[in-house]
Amino acid sequence: MLDDDYRKTLVQTRFDADKRKKLYAEFAGVTSDTRKWSLLHPFDDLTGQQMTDVIDLCKVAKQSGLGQLDNKGRTLILAAGATEFFKGPLEAGK
Repeated sequence: MLDDDYRKTLVQTRFDADKRKKLYAEFAGVTSDTRKWSLLHPFDDLTGQQMTDVIDLCKVAKQSGLGQLDNKGRTLILAAGATEFFKGPLEAGK
């Protein structure tokens, strides 16, 4: 079983399933990810704050290019499982 401190931290940093599913739909829309939401998708491993951050980062990158993001931002996008998101800009030379 989880100890109380870990359980409290998990509850504070992780959104409920409905909220995560809605955020994934937004993320998938921005990144053109065609996969359905799943607990197995790397996006679902992110904290709530990371989920909202990665959506914002993807919007910036989509509008202004990946060069506008720092290494930490690009790493978060990769951690969210949006590897295909990089394919288009890289092929276009952005």
